[in-house]
Amino acid sequence: MPVNPKRRTTARPTGTVAGAARTAGAKRVAGATRVADTVRTAKTKQQLEEEVKQNSKLIATLQTEKLTFSSRNTVLEARVKELEKTNLELDESVRKLKIARPTVPSTRLISSFRDALDDMRAPLASGMGGVNYLVSEIQVNLKANVSYDGGKVQFQLPKPDDVIPSENLSTIDFVIKATPTTEVDTSGYAEVPNLVGLAKEMGERLIVSKGFVPGEIEYEDTARIEPGIVISQMPSPFSVAPPGGPIDLTISKHPGVSVPGFLGLSLDEAVGVAESSELAIGDVSHTVSESEEGTVISQGVKAGETVPPGTAIDLVIAEAKRRETEGGAETDTAKTAEPRVRRLVNIGEYNSDKLDDAGIKTIRDLASASVSKIRKVTGVSDSVAKEWKLEAEIYNEAMGDYGAYILVKTGAVKSVDDLRKADPSKLYGVVKRAIAGRKIAVPPGFKLSKKDVAGWIEGANKK
Repeated sequence: MPVNPKRRTTARPTGTVAGAARTAGAKRVAGATRVADTVRTAKTKQQLEEEVKQNSKLIATLQTEKLTFSSRNTVLEARVKELEKTNLELDESVRKLKIARPTVPSTRLISSFRDALDDMRAPLASGMGGVNYLVSEIQVNLKANVSYDGGKVQFQLPKPDDVIPSENLSTIDFVIKATPTTEVDTSGYAEVPNLVGLAKEMGERLIVSKGFVPGEIEYEDTARIEPGIVISQMPSPFSVAPPGGPIDLTISKHPGVSVPGFLGLSLDEAVGVAESSELAIGDVSHTVSESEEGTVISQGVKAGETVPPGTAIDLVIAEAKRRETEGGAETDTAKTAEPRVRRLVNIGEYNSDKLDDAGIKTIRDLASASVSKIRKVTGVSDSVAKEWKLEAEIYNEAMGDYGAYILVKTGAVKSVDDLRKADPSKLYGVVKRAIAGRKIAVPPGFKLSKKDVAGWIEGANKK
C-alpha cells in the first residue's frame, strides 16, 4: 500500500510530542524529586539546629545544676565539720560534768561564808590607832551547779582548774551581813572635835580639852598647805568615841626641813627648837668641856642642811671638869642631864608641860610616878597612862626618841627584865615587821638596825 505522505508527516510529529511529553514528565518528576529532597534536607537541618539548641540549653542547665550541687556540697561539708566540732565540745562538756566535784548543802554553804566573814573581821579589831575597823558584809556572786537531792538543795562547786562555760552554771547572788547581837551603849561617848585646819599644837590642846588624848602623828607632803597643819584625823570630826581615847592626826609637811643651830642651847631649849622645826633629838652624849655646863657643844647634822621632817639630831652636851678631893681622889662633879619626859615622842609637849608642872620632869620621875597620878595630872585614860609609865621604865639612852615607844606599841616587852632577856635577832624581827606593817607610826626616813636593838638590850642590862 502506498504511503500517504500526509499521514506520515502527521505521524512523525505525534511521536515527537509523546517523547517530548515523556521527557517533560521525567523532568517534572526529577524536579519534584529534587524539591522533595530539598524540602526533606531543609527540614532535617532545621530539626538538627533545633536539637542543637535544645541540647545546648540542656547542657547549660546541667552545668548550672552542677554548680549549684557543688556549692551545696561545700556548704554541707562545712556544716558537717561544724557539727563535728560541736559534737566534740559537747562530749568534753559531758566529760567535765561527769567529774566528781564537792557537793555542799545550802546550810553549810552559808555558814562557810559566815565563818569567812568572822575570820576577816578578827584582824581588824585590834584597835590600832584608837579605831576599830569592821567588815560588815560580803556580797557573793556564786557560779555553781544546783541540784535537788533527798529533799534538799545541793550546790556542786567547780574545782579551781575546771574550765566550764558560764552558761552551764547557775548564778546565785546573796549578801552575808553582820548584825550586832547587842547594841553598843554610846550614851557615855563624847563628840570628837573637828581638828582639820588647826595647827598641830592647837589641835593637841583641843584634843585634851575635850577629854581625849593625842594619838599617833603622821606627816604628809603637801605643797598647798603650810607645814604643821592638821589635814586629817581619825576618828573623824563630829563622830563619837569613848572619852580618854586617842585621836590620830595627819600633819602637813614640806619635803625638807632646814636644820637649825643648836650650839649654846640647853637640852630643853634644843628639844623645843627641834619640835618647832619638825625634827627630833637623837642620841645625847656628854663630854668634859670649857663651855658652859649643860649646853650643846656639837650637833650631828650641820646647821642649814636640809633633812626630812622627823629626822633625829644627835647632840653633845658640855659637862664640868673633874676636881680632886682633899684625899686626892677624883670626884666627877658633872651632873649627867636626866632626859626630860618630852623625850618620849608620844607624850607630846602639852602633856609634858602638865607633868612638869606636877613635878614629873624627867623620864625617871615618870617611871616612879603612879598610874593614878599620871591620869590625874594629864586626864588620859588608864591604858595610856600605863603605856607612858612602861616606856619610862624601860627607857635607856641607847633608845633615842623612838625605842621605848616602839617596844611598848608592839607589845614586844612588858618590863625591863623582858628587855634584858630578849634575843636581839628575834626582837629586831618583831619590831621590823611591826614597822613594815604600819602597826606603829615612825617618821619618814626612820631607820633601824639589828645593832640598834642590841644596843637597847645592852642599855637595859646596864641600868
